[in-house]
Order: sequence, then structure tokens, then C-alpha cells
Amino acid sequence: LRAHKRSARRPRRPDPEHGVTEMIRCETCGSVVEPARHGRPRKYCSERCRATHRRAKKKALQPIRLVPRGAVAQVFAEPVGKPQKPEFLHGRPAKLWDEYVDRLPWLGFADSHPLAVWCEMAAELELSVKGTETNRINAWRMIGNALGIGAATDRRAEKPAAKPKADPTEKYFAG
Repeated sequence: LRAHKRSARRPRRPDPEHGVTEMIRCETCGSVVEPARHGRPRKYCSERCRATHRRAKKKALQPIRLVPRGAVAQVFAEPVGKPQKPEFLHGRPAKLWDEYVDRLPWLGFADSHPLAVWCEMAAELELSVKGTETNRINAWRMIGNALGIGAATDRRAEKPAAKPKADPTEKYFAG
């Protein structure tokens, strides 16, 4: 059996035995960290400092809420104003705008530019669907879904009332 040989390369952390005198400080409390004998270099002086740093990092990553959730839903529940056609819309996209804007009563003034972009992309797709890249088609679909246009988002379309099903025993007991 051979005994384990110690590597001849320079250690990663301070070790007075090998001539390295720089001391590493704990990232949490600033005290001197005892160098690791092997493996990954240490960043913290204790398990407690490591856990404290982890908790602080977790808190820092949480989003800041300036408005309560219910208040946002109440403010943006109803659209304000009607969409207005932007000046940059000409030709076929402008005709698509005129065609769709009346069919989408739930859109508000803030939806003007997304609807204009959707009309531009729809006109592009009408010219050549095969020549259009897949990511452009997906972007067009996503904008349409956000505006409530398309089969996937018929959330505002009125659904016909379901017809009541006939009673299967009616034919046997009807007088």
C-alpha cells in the first residue's frame, strides 16, 4: 500500500506552513476564517454565518410590492378610453385595424400600440406564412393572446347557453 502523497502545488488558502500569509475574512461577520485542509475554500467562519448570509440573500431576491394585489386588479379591471390608431399605421395594417378595433370592445387606450403591432404582423403573415420565421409567428400569437384575440383566449367572447339535455326516460313514460 502506498501512503497518500500531499500535492506539491501551492494551496488555495492561507497556510503559514507554505509561505502564504494572506488571511481570508468571513463574508458575514468579518472575522478570520480558518483555512480548509482540503476541498473547496471556506467563505464563512461558522455554520451560523453561512446560514445568516443565505437568509439575507433570500430576502434580497424577493420582489417589492408597492400596491396590494387587490388594488391593482381594481384599477385595471375596466379599460379607459378607446384604442386610437397610431400615425405609423398605413396600408393593409391600417385596414386590419379598422376591421378589428370595433370587434374588440374590451380594449382600452393602453392597448393601442400592441394592437397596431399585431396588425403589422398580421399583414406580414398574410403576404407569406411560409417565409415567416416561427418565432415571429409565435410573437404574433402571444400579442394576440394578450389582447384577447384568437382561439386560445376567447375569454371575453360570449358563450352560447348550453341546451338542456333531454331526459332519456322521457320516451318510456311520456303519456
